Amino acid sequence: MNKKTLIILFVIFIFLGVVASFSWWSKCLRLDKKTIIDTELSFSMFTKGATSKISILKEGEEEKIIKKENGLWKINGFDASQKAIDDFFKALSELSIKSLVSRNPENHANFEIDEKNGITLTMVKDNIISTFIIGRQSTTFNSFYAKIKGGNNVYEVSGMLRDKLLQSVTFWRDKIIVNVPREIIQKIEVVSDTNPLTVTKNKDIWTAKRFDKTAILDEATANRLIATFNPLEASGFLNEEKQKEFQNAKDKIIIFIYGSDNKPLAEINLFEKDDEWWGQVDGKDIFYTISPYKFSDVLLKDEDIFGVK
Repeated sequence: MNKKTLIILFVIFIFLGVVASFSWWSKCLRLDKKTIIDTELSFSMFTKGATSKISILKEGEEEKIIKKENGLWKINGFDASQKAIDDFFKALSELSIKSLVSRNPENHANFEIDEKNGITLTMVKDNIISTFIIGRQSTTFNSFYAKIKGGNNVYEVSGMLRDKLLQSVTFWRDKIIVNVPREIIQKIEVVSDTNPLTVTKNKDIWTAKRFDKTAILDEATANRLIATFNPLEASGFLNEEKQKEFQNAKDKIIIFIYGSDNKPLAEINLFEKDDEWWGQVDGKDIFYTISPYKFSDVLLKDEDIFGVK
């Protein structure tokens, strides 16, 4: 075997060795594409337990500032919905980087990924602050464009995060009015000028009283009534003008919920307006809008209780 043949074989050996070890040395040199993308778009490092603050800003809209205070999440100073927070971090964890689509900053406007047109998402973990710009939806289902603030690289990202970021402050707020465990409820009293009602539990039997009439509620009706408050959830919130109207209203209905030894568990003030209910829980400075069907199992008619029309 001559010298030329040996050189050729040596070159082939080196080439095959480089190819075989590519996955190892490319990661060491941080040339692996996925490693670069994961490092640049570091969504996965922000978990519910580690993140302390989230800011969502889109030009022309109210900034949403979500912060963890004493272990509880707040949205613009209001209690945040636990479900909305959980859904956000779930969407964050399920993001998948599909591909790098552009390195040219002149293309940013086409992807609506500049700060003027995009959504600015800032998250804080310990002393680490990361800001991402979320652009328009891509041409594929449940995908959008994203980049880090100040960066040029634009990526196509698959996931539901963009939809969460576009939701209003109301969407993020906690809408649970009361959440009373059904097993501790012993009495419900509806104070109304026209249709008062008192429902009392004695062992496993619920007795309803209206004026001078009494009747035992059937099990299904009683279960639906109790389930209304476990939990009772609002559809939205009153603005300041409607809050004043609610406070000045005369013909309110009041629902009292009691536990053992006649201990008060909750007091809900209600006012019917424009085919919906407005409500407030005593002791809370929050005014809710409530879908009318929510009280259909509480504001019972005579035929529901006594079987007569």
